[in-house]
Amino acid sequence: MRLVALLSARMQSASAYTPDELRIGVHLPVEHQARQAILAGAGQLLLRTDTPTAELARLTDRLSRETGIPVMLVGDGPELARRIEKDDRILLLAAQTVIPQQTLEELAAASPPALLVTPTEPATEHLERIDGRHVWAGGALVPGEMVLLTVDMLGEWDLELTLLRRAVQHNARRIELSPDMTTSGQLVRIETRGDAERAMAVLSQGGFGDTAGRDMLTIALAPVARHLVGLMARLQVNPDQLGWASGLLAILGVAAASAGWPRIALPLSLLAEATLGLQRGSAQVILRPAAPFWLQLLTRGATLAVLAVVGGRLAEGSALGLAGVGLPLALIAAQSVADAREKGSDARSIRPWMRFTGAMAAAIALGGSLVGGAVEAFLLIGLCAFGTVAARLLVPEDKGI
Repeated sequence: MRLVALLSARMQSASAYTPDELRIGVHLPVEHQARQAILAGAGQLLLRTDTPTAELARLTDRLSRETGIPVMLVGDGPELARRIEKDDRILLLAAQTVIPQQTLEELAAASPPALLVTPTEPATEHLERIDGRHVWAGGALVPGEMVLLTVDMLGEWDLELTLLRRAVQHNARRIELSPDMTTSGQLVRIETRGDAERAMAVLSQGGFGDTAGRDMLTIALAPVARHLVGLMARLQVNPDQLGWASGLLAILGVAAASAGWPRIALPLSLLAEATLGLQRGSAQVILRPAAPFWLQLLTRGATLAVLAVVGGRLAEGSALGLAGVGLPLALIAAQSVADAREKGSDARSIRPWMRFTGAMAAAIALGGSLVGGAVEAFLLIGLCAFGTVAARLLVPEDKGI
């Protein structure tokens, strides 16, 4: 059975703002919902709207191209009925509502009908009441047959709330969420700019430095990176622009190293690596694709190239010196390739202190260059590269329970 996401591009409340003004970073709330639904396994997306705008049309085209999943704008009634089959499972999300991704995936895996609910408390009184105990937390999973029967009955009435009532009447399973999700901003209905900023702040806090493949430098800089990700989101900086910026900085770093300016080349390489990391964090927060693999390879490869040029100049043509520079860099490159090939639990089995990256090596080289200890810095880079490889080979893997 297909999982079809049914979303609303309408503003349901009497807000002073239009939907176009209430963005989560560069996204309209409906686009954020759409990307969440795709991650939850939706095979088709239907966006309900009475007034198809140029931006919504561009949104559907962009999502369809990026994901290969059909994304369509529909109105109520017959047009919606033509897109749904009675055997479909319909994932219904309330307009302008942001739900934690893990919760949405749990709902999508349930048997219909099912509802997300939260207890009735002062913090949740603005949400739609179901009964004396619960309010609706903005997500429902209903059978396609129920939607088709409701469309036939309704005409142009409020489809979302009527489906909610029918699901309650059919004793839908209730997935209860903590009311703390509302007060913390994990579950939020976006009606004001403050709501959108609160949702973005929560997403930013959970979105950087928490993925498999992280290293000690990433962990150390994660608090600053989260702040920058949130700032760039409020400024509506597209993650794609950060990716291109990292590539340009990487090329400039190689050019500076070739010209014999290590104190310019190394900071440019570090800035390129940091920009690529911010692109990854921003993309993760707003559910956009990461930078293309070739662009990541360019940025990280350029860092190693800068280190190779700087180290080669220090070696002054000595075969032993060149080997002492080249071998650690080769080990760093091998670690990067191994990390890129690892997935899921395999990546998590490598502890952060077992990873030594080009960015970490560039930071050591820059520090050595600034204090007049460039040769000693490359000796330390070699020790770190060999030490992390040895740790991977000798330290037992973490065993799951």
